[in-house]
This record gives sequence, structure tokens and C-alpha cells, in this order.
Amino acid sequence: MLLATVALPADAGASSSDEISVNRLSQVPAVQRQSSFDFVVRELSVSISAPPTWGVGSLGLYEFEVAFDNRLSFVHASSSDGINISPWQQMTEGGDPSSVQWMPTVRVRKGLPFSFEVGGDIGWHAGTAQMLVGGYGRLAFLDGWKRIPDAAIQLRYTGYVGNDQLELGVFEADLSVGYTFMAPGLASHPDMFFSPYAGYGYLRGRWPSRSARCPPYPHGSARTPRTPLSTHGCSGSIACSPASRWAAPACSSASRSM
Repeated sequence: MLLATVALPADAGASSSDEISVNRLSQVPAVQRQSSFDFVVRELSVSISAPPTWGVGSLGLYEFEVAFDNRLSFVHASSSDGINISPWQQMTEGGDPSSVQWMPTVRVRKGLPFSFEVGGDIGWHAGTAQMLVGGYGRLAFLDGWKRIPDAAIQLRYTGYVGNDQLELGVFEADLSVGYTFMAPGLASHPDMFFSPYAGYGYLRGRWPSRSARCPPYPHGSARTPRTPLSTHGCSGSIACSPASRWAAPACSSASRSM
């Protein structure tokens, strides 16, 4: 399964309309280039960094898990007014990107002593030649108690690999709270259970551009809310680019619900 996932991008991303191309911004008026660049990279940052998709309780010392994850992210690829082209259309190879970004991923988790856990994943940005490579460390500081919920904190980093014009890395910190229940009516099957959970996350992306034909973009970093519907953030050496269609304040802290 892992080999199949890795092999797919070679041909699929050769001339894809979803391929990120910073060089295409040379065709955009200079006053729009930075804001278009920021818009696309912020939404891409949210898309590639996946929140935890498993129960809060940790794996045991002798346990490990291999899983296949299909993730869909919804981005603002279409024009907002039907007249002007969107930043995604300006910055993708074919100029006609999909509003739904598919990212199949293989994940591996391994339990450690004292409710620690480590893991990694490798995925494909479908329709492009880009890969997602990430890893995480996690501590379930409340784990396995019968009368109180489980709670865990996780730190992870995801890199967007394979684009010679864009280096993108996303750091994320998550706090999750949940509880594991035995499936009702199935007491004779102790391996049947479900684990609802909720959480709060902080995401920070960093993206130096390596475009050859556009003016060089400075190294940038931004606090980005964990939702594809928001593009506001606080940037370091690049300018904030708040969009008027969303009324969230710039430079706000990031949060998300899982």
C-alpha cells in the first residue's frame, strides 16, 4: 500500500492543473503577488497538516498501528465574484485547480513507555508530484482512567516535499480530550469500542519561496487558524493579507475543533 502511494505522483503530477507554480505569479500585477501567494500557502498549510484521527488514549508499549488515511480539504479555488481569477487560479500550473484537494496518506504509530507515543506519515497531494512527509510525538498525560476522560498533547511537523519553487513546513501543537466506550450491546466482544474526542490546536507554517521568474519572496511565517475558511494570520517578514470577505482580525491566535 505504501509503495503504491509513493509511486503514483511520478506520472499524475506531470501537467496537473493542481500543481503549485510560484513562477505563474509573474503574470499577476505586482501589487497582487504577495497577497495571492499568502492566500494559497495559508490554505495549503491547513490542508497538509492533519489533526489527530484516532482515540486519545495511547498505544501500549508493545503495540503499533499502520493505517491508511483518505483526507479531503476544501479550498477557495474558484473566483469569488465570477470576474477576477482567484489566487489558486493564479498560482497553479493549469489555472483551473480543484476546490477539493485529496491527500491519501499512510500512517504508522508506535507506543512507548509512560503513555508516550511516536509516529510518522507519508502521503501524496493527489494530482501533483508533491508528497507530504510528517512525524509527531505525543504524551497522554491522562490515560486509561475509568472515571475521567483521557487527555493528550501532541507536537507534529509536516513538510510539503517535491516542489522546486516552494518549501513549506507546518508545525502543529494539539490538545485532545476524549473517552473510550465499549460498544453497547456487544459485551461479548471486548475488542469493539468507540472513542469520541474533541481538541484545540495551534498551527504555524513557514514558507520561503524559490521562484526564479518572480521577485523573491522573503521567508515568512504565520499563525494560521485550523479551518480552510479562514486565511488570516500573523506574519513575520511577510505582510498580513486579510481578506474582506472574512471578518476575523489579523494576527489572531489559532484554534480549531476536531
